[in-house]
Amino acid sequence: MKIVSSKSTRGRSGGSGSSSRSGGQKAAPERSRASAPKTSAPKKSAPKKAAPAKKGGKGGTVFLVAVLVILLACVTGFVLAGRSAASSGKIYPNVSAGGVDLGGLTVEEAAAKLEEAGGNPYAGRTVTVRFAGVPDELVVTAEEAGLVDTPLSAAERVYEYGRGEGFISDTINYLTCLLRGTEVDSYVTKDIDEAAVRAKVDAVARSINTELMQNSLVVEDTRVTIIKGASGILVDTDKVYGLVAEALASGTETVEYLPETSDPKEIDLDDIWEMVHRDPVNAEFDENFSVIPSEDGVVFDRERAETLLAEAKTGDKVYINLYRVEPEVTTEALEATLFRDLLAGKSTVMTNIAVRSKNVELAAAEIDGLVLMPGEVFSFNGAVGQRTREKGYGEAIAYVNGESVPQVGGGVCQMSSTIYYACLYADLDIVYRTCHLYISSYVPYGMDATVSWPSPDFKFRNSTEYPLKLHTWREGQTIFCEIWGTRTDYSYDHIDMQYAVKEWIDPKNDYKADDSMAPGSAPVLKTSGSKGMICDTYKVKYDADGNVISRTWVDNSIYSPHNNVYLCAYADLPLYLTPEQLKKIDYVTPEPTPTPETTPEPTPEVTPTPETSPEPTPTPETTPDPTPTPETTPEPTPETTPEPTPETTPETTPEP
Repeated sequence: MKIVSSKSTRGRSGGSGSSSRSGGQKAAPERSRASAPKTSAPKKSAPKKAAPAKKGGKGGTVFLVAVLVILLACVTGFVLAGRSAASSGKIYPNVSAGGVDLGGLTVEEAAAKLEEAGGNPYAGRTVTVRFAGVPDELVVTAEEAGLVDTPLSAAERVYEYGRGEGFISDTINYLTCLLRGTEVDSYVTKDIDEAAVRAKVDAVARSINTELMQNSLVVEDTRVTIIKGASGILVDTDKVYGLVAEALASGTETVEYLPETSDPKEIDLDDIWEMVHRDPVNAEFDENFSVIPSEDGVVFDRERAETLLAEAKTGDKVYINLYRVEPEVTTEALEATLFRDLLAGKSTVMTNIAVRSKNVELAAAEIDGLVLMPGEVFSFNGAVGQRTREKGYGEAIAYVNGESVPQVGGGVCQMSSTIYYACLYADLDIVYRTCHLYISSYVPYGMDATVSWPSPDFKFRNSTEYPLKLHTWREGQTIFCEIWGTRTDYSYDHIDMQYAVKEWIDPKNDYKADDSMAPGSAPVLKTSGSKGMICDTYKVKYDADGNVISRTWVDNSIYSPHNNVYLCAYADLPLYLTPEQLKKIDYVTPEPTPTPETTPEPTPEVTPTPETSPEPTPTPETTPDPTPTPETTPEPTPETTPEPTPETTPETTPEP
C-alpha cells in the first residue's frame, strides 16, 4: 500500500498540478523569485500556503477499511462455524474415543464404529470373589455394576462433547477440535452402582455367614439354635465391596478373600436379631391399583432368649423360637377389598319404542365395566362419545328448544338419569348435572340428568378412597346401573332420596291455525297439557334403627309445563296470540271478502184512483226494499270457552 507523505502533499498545493515528484523540483525556483529585487510591476498577492495534510490521510483510511474487512470476515467465519457446529448433526472434527477417530460422523455411524472397534472396555469384565473355607463364590459383572454402556449411548455422549454451553462456547470448542485432536472417554461417565454391588455382596455374605457359624448358630424357619461358646466368623461386607470395586477398575478377574477368625466370645443377640428379624409389610396398591403382595414379619422373644443363654453352659444348645407376624393388610385381604361392595344399584323402565330402547342399550354397553380411580371424574359424553348412525344409533324423539323432534341417539338421557339416580344413593360427588326441560316419568322428581352432544354433559367424581366400577346393562325393557367399590364410610347405615315440590306451574294455551275452520268458530282443544314444577331434592342418611342422621339439600330442578294446544281459524289468531307471537309465525291479516252490492227494487208507479167519494183515498207509501245487512256472527271470547282441566300428574310419556 502506498502512503503519501505530508511533503508531497504540499508540492501538489503549489499550483502546478503535477505529481508529487515534480512538486519537489519546482520548489527551488519559487524560493529564487522570492529573493529578487522589487520592480515597479504591480504587486501580486503571494500564493497561500497549503494547509498541512491530516495525519494518515487517505492511506490511513484505506488501512482502516482493510482491517475492518478482515475482522468482518473473521466474525462471519466465526458465526458460520458456530452454526455449522450446532446444526451439522455430526461429531466435531478430530474427536476420538478409545483411540477410535469419530470426527465428522453421525451418532449412528460412530456407534457402529465403536462396536466394531470393541466397544466399552468394561464390556464382558467379570470379578469373582472366592471365600476361603467355603465353596460359595461372589460373581459381579461390569453390567451389574452399572459400568457397561451401549455403543449408541457412548456415541451420543461423544456427539455432545463441546456442545450445550452456549453459542460462543460451542463455536470455540468446534474450532479447537478443528485445529487439534481431542480424546473423549465415552464410557467412563459414572461411578460404580454401589447399591447394586452391595446387594450382591450382602446376599452372598448372609449365606456364607450362616455356613461359617454352623457350629454356633443354625437358623431355621421356626427357630434359631445356638451352641454356646463356639467360635464364630462373619464376612466383612465393606472389605468385600472394596475388593470388587478395585478389581472392576483394574480388570482383575479373580479375588481371594480370607475371613478373619475370632476367639469364642459372648453371643450378641443384637447380631442374631439383625440376621433374622423382619418387619411385616402390608400389601398395597401401586399407581394402577395392582396389588403389591404383603410379607410376614419374623421376631423372637429377646427377653426369653437372654434368660436361656444366661442359664446355658458352654456347649449347650439353646433354642430360640421364631414367630411369624402377619401384616395388618394381607395380599388376600387387599385383593378382596377391590369392588367388594355394591354401593348403589338402580333401574328404570323404558318405553316400547324399539329405536329408543336400542339407543339406551348402546350407551349402556359403552359404559359397562368402566373403572374410575379415586378422584377421577366420569363424563357421560366422554365415555359414550357422539351418538352417530355409524355406531348403530337411530332416530328417536328428543326435545329441542321445547319441541319434540327426531334426533339420532334420542333417549340416551334415560341412561344418564339412571346413573345419576344411582350416584345419589352411592353418596358420590356430582360435578355437573342438568335437569330435563319437562318432567321425566322414569325417575322420581328431581333425580334425572339430561345429556346431549356436545353439551350438556353429566359428570360425577369418584370421591371414595378406592376404585369404582360401573356395571350397566339392559334386560328386556329395563335398564340397570350398579356402582361397585369399597365402602369405608360407616357413619350411616343407608341413604334415602327425597324431593319437595315448591311450586306447580300451570300450563298455558297455545293456538295453531286450522285452515278447515271458519272464522269466528270456537277454538278446538287438540292436545291437553300438563303441569310443570319447581322442586328440591334432599339426601337423607339413616342409622341402622331408621333414625335420621342428616338431611342435606342436593339440587333444585325447574320443569316447564306442557301447554294446551288449541286449533282455530287463521283469521282468528290475533284474538289469542300477542303481537310478538304473531311475528314469530309471520302472520298476515287476510283480506276481507267483499260484500256484493244490492240494487234496490224500482218503486212501481201508482195509478190514481178515481174519486168515488168526497174523501180521497190515501196513496199508500211505498218504501224501496232496504239493502240487506249481512248477519254478523259475534267473535268468540276465549275466556268463555271452557278449557280442559290440566292433569295434576306429570306426563306419562318418558322424556327423551
